[in-house]
Amino acid sequence: MSKNPWARIIIVAFNSGNVLQKCLNHLAKTNTHDYEVVIVDNNSSDGCVSNIILPNSKFKIIYSKTNIGFAAASNLGAEGTKSEWIFTLNPDAFVSKNWLTECKLAIKKFPNSGMISPLLLDSNDHNTIDGCGDVLSIFGHSWRGGNKHPLSNAPRTYCQVFSPSGACAGYRSDLFFKADGFDASFFCYKEDVELGLRLNRMGEFCIYVPDAVIYHIGSSTLGQRHPFILYHSYRNSIFMIAKSYPLLNLVIALPVFTLSVIWIILRNLYSKDNFHIFRGLCMGLISTPFFLLMRFIRDERYGYENPYTRYTEGGYYIPMNYSKRDLKNCNIWTKPLN
Repeated sequence: MSKNPWARIIIVAFNSGNVLQKCLNHLAKTNTHDYEVVIVDNNSSDGCVSNIILPNSKFKIIYSKTNIGFAAASNLGAEGTKSEWIFTLNPDAFVSKNWLTECKLAIKKFPNSGMISPLLLDSNDHNTIDGCGDVLSIFGHSWRGGNKHPLSNAPRTYCQVFSPSGACAGYRSDLFFKADGFDASFFCYKEDVELGLRLNRMGEFCIYVPDAVIYHIGSSTLGQRHPFILYHSYRNSIFMIAKSYPLLNLVIALPVFTLSVIWIILRNLYSKDNFHIFRGLCMGLISTPFFLLMRFIRDERYGYENPYTRYTEGGYYIPMNYSKRDLKNCNIWTKPLN
């Protein structure tokens, strides 16, 4: 492995099947060699890691004795790095040849940025957006910007977005460690949004890089509406509000998010998903007192900047929106940059 590569790319694998090898093969074709790759095996049982062929010496494997989740495994993969930047990459995400070069160019243009968000496209339909960065509502709901919209609606210039999607997300290493990385209690899902929220509150911002293209399958292991995903997504949204929302917003977001989830359940009364959504909501609410207690210790240590004004100035957090608005109106979820 390189002595001090510019980027460490962390891939968390858990029963990832054949896509993991494809992911590594695409990485090996990257047109710059200033990177290293750490694959963290979360005790997979399908042979996805034991059967892979590492492309070259840039790649290494770390083994976890148990499945510790995406958040903790990503932190494990980041340990000891001397690289300037850390990237997370899902096993079902396939990079384009110039993606890392484009990220480095963006950092050169915006050296004060703390996060990088590549353009994620649907691996099965390259004309459909998978995500242009994560979007966070002041009411606690989050989603991938532009998801399932046509590629023609994606911004074609550098923009500021809320945070990158964990499917392929870049973080400046010193900031990643200063923020204590991902919260391991989330296990997986929403941990990328919550880290983005903490970094935003620390005064950092995220650059969307339109020419750094990643092709993403999405939920390739479990499927889109798996009970595990539903439970953790709704539970962790409550975790995020209780742990990291500024207090003035927390008192609004927590009841509004709870009522909106109850409305979702009632609106789809006979859906088989409701049990898992409700279970996640309840577990989140039960854990809220713990997060409220712990945040008074953590908030002071992180040294948050302007924790209240960022929500009133606009540009960082947008109102919750369930409509299919035309994303050509890019100021809905992005902030243009010169």
